[in-house]
Amino acid sequence: MRNKKKLKQAILNVHVAVVILVITIVSISSSYFVKAEEKKKKIIMDVVENYFAERMDVLSKLEMNSSIKNYLLNDIDYYELDTLIKYRKLQIGDLRFKKINQTVELNNIEVEGDKAKVDVVLDEKITFNDSSDVISEESIEHNLTLICINNEWKIQHDDFDSDFKELFEKQQTNTSRKVMSSNNNLRNIQKQILTEEATEVSNKKKELEKIKTENDNQEKNLNKIKAKATKFKFKKYDREAASLYARKYAKNPNKDYPFYGKPDYKGDCTNFTSQCLYAGGIVTDNVGKYQWYKLNSAWRGANKFYEYWNNNKGSGSTKGLKASKSIFKDIRLADLIEKKPENAVTHTVIVTGYKVDSWGFNDPWKYKYDVLICQHSDDKKSGMLKDYPLSAKKWSTKETIYVKISGSYK
Repeated sequence: MRNKKKLKQAILNVHVAVVILVITIVSISSSYFVKAEEKKKKIIMDVVENYFAERMDVLSKLEMNSSIKNYLLNDIDYYELDTLIKYRKLQIGDLRFKKINQTVELNNIEVEGDKAKVDVVLDEKITFNDSSDVISEESIEHNLTLICINNEWKIQHDDFDSDFKELFEKQQTNTSRKVMSSNNNLRNIQKQILTEEATEVSNKKKELEKIKTENDNQEKNLNKIKAKATKFKFKKYDREAASLYARKYAKNPNKDYPFYGKPDYKGDCTNFTSQCLYAGGIVTDNVGKYQWYKLNSAWRGANKFYEYWNNNKGSGSTKGLKASKSIFKDIRLADLIEKKPENAVTHTVIVTGYKVDSWGFNDPWKYKYDVLICQHSDDKKSGMLKDYPLSAKKWSTKETIYVKISGSYK
């Protein structure tokens, strides 16, 4: 009887030992797997950070380096960057970087075998060579897809809001990958973009030379506004107040207003510029067919706002905003710029500064060759700009509307 008890206890001890051994093996295996995954993620993030450092270096110098191809498998990603560099080199101002502070914020990383997805936000503070007293700020989200080839991680696709990438990707839908890989179509698209921009820049230079000898008639009509027995009285636009508001909330949206971002809305750009106008003293308008007041469709929608200012025609007999279509040379602080690529306005930004050569400092707004802008986008972390050069973005003359803000009638 006693021997049976000893046998049972021995069997029980063996079972316990086996269980402990299995748990230990599983724990060690799990720990090893976790460490292996963490090591893999670190290797991937090193590749991503090195890629962005290389990308920033070539943008800083505006000189393409073939070594960046070591990171990229997609020809479109390479040509997007190469086109951006050549586009900026065409501009009147020197868009190389004098100083750059870039941070890479990791939002998400997923690894499955030899594939990985990485979502990061780049936050950049840039001082351009031609405006060393201005810090331009940009935040942009990148969604990267990577694959491991021969034990090396490569970027298969870098997806982000780009001025040029969309043009290249549209071509890809109509062309086989085999043809695309030959780069012929990409080169042709790039050549077309740069040829058109070279013409536009040449025209800007001619216009700049022309206005050197012109008298500045800026806002001369405002000085002719006389006190009349009208239904509504004119209130001048406080450009400084509007600009200060724009610069304060460009990167950090005002929490007193909703943010119209994705996925429910197309973007917060016009909600932001409407806030700026309101901060500059533009009165809200809830009278008549075309209206603009807090959070209505014209307040927050780019095309609806275009319809409002283009039709309202504020005057002594019409309440609301007095604005008019203008040209680049007449744009001043806190005026607006709209982007209308086809049949509708899709984006609105506000002007917060200028770039001018030394000879034009006596009247910089008249003799400017570029303007600085602030904008919101569809994401609080990505696409937000503060004091960013318009010429560094791709806005062709034919799709650009300059909006002169004079004031409002109340």
